This record gives sequence, structure tokens and C-alpha cells, in this order.
Amino acid sequence: MKTMILAGLGILVSVGSSFSAPEGSGGISQEFQALYQKALLTGGTNEVIRKQLDAAIGRGTSEMIGPLYLMRGNLSLKAGDEEAALSDFLKVTTLFQKNKAIQPEALFQAAKLLDAARDPRGDDLRKSLIRDYPGNEFALKAAAAPKLSAPQASPAPAKKP
Repeated sequence: MKTMILAGLGILVSVGSSFSAPEGSGGISQEFQALYQKALLTGGTNEVIRKQLDAAIGRGTSEMIGPLYLMRGNLSLKAGDEEAALSDFLKVTTLFQKNKAIQPEALFQAAKLLDAARDPRGDDLRKSLIRDYPGNEFALKAAAAPKLSAPQASPAPAKKP
């Protein structure tokens, strides 16, 4: 699992939406970690962590903003706000394509949400994920997941004799 330090926040992000603070960093990093983990466990509804993520996205560098969008997308998804989650996941997949560490999860989550909405773009994202990241845990999940993007026509009603 690849890790990235988010400068300015003192947060160590492990790609896959979980993170831990660097040892000995103290202060905001451990608090932020605890709040994020709690928010994920309690349905993503912690407003303090959401405000911190929003502020960090607003002032961060392009290297750190991608993982923050991914984290915010996961919180939104956990809270049941699929529209906001999809927006953040699609930002990661389009604006941060060079950040290969966060692409697989963002592609997977966006494809899943698009599939649920019966949007054919879900298939495109899934194919990209499987093609560009073979062997990645999210690519393997995507390959095994049922595809929902093409609505099935209802069978014709049986004719009565």
C-alpha cells in the first residue's frame, strides 16, 4: 500500500481511504485521524472533519488535494450522499489522473455509483480500471462485480389463452 504525506496537515495517507498520523507528530494529525475514522464508522456525518477537509482542499497543493477529494467522497458515500460522493470521485478520476496511487479506488467507487444509476459510463470506468491497474485490489473487485449499467427490458407478459 502506497503512502503519501499531506504537507501542511501533517497527515500520512495510506491509499485505500485509511490513514494514520506519522509517529511523534502529535496535535492535529492524531485528532484528524481519530475524527476521520470515527466519521467513517458513524456514517460519515462528522461536520468537524468535513469542514477540515473542505478547508484543506481549498488551500492544498494539487498533490494533496486528490487524496482529500477521495477521503471526502468516502465520507459522503458513507453518509448516503451519493451525488456528492460521485462528484468527488469523478474529480479524482479526471483532475488527478497522474496520481496513480488514488486512481483505482476513485475509479471503482465512481463506477459503482454510476452502475447503480444505470449510467453506461460506469462500464467505461470499470474497463479503464481493469485495463490500467491489473492486479490492483479494486481492479479485481471491479472484474468480479456484477454490471448494472444497462437496464434490462422487462419480459413480455405471457399471453392468456
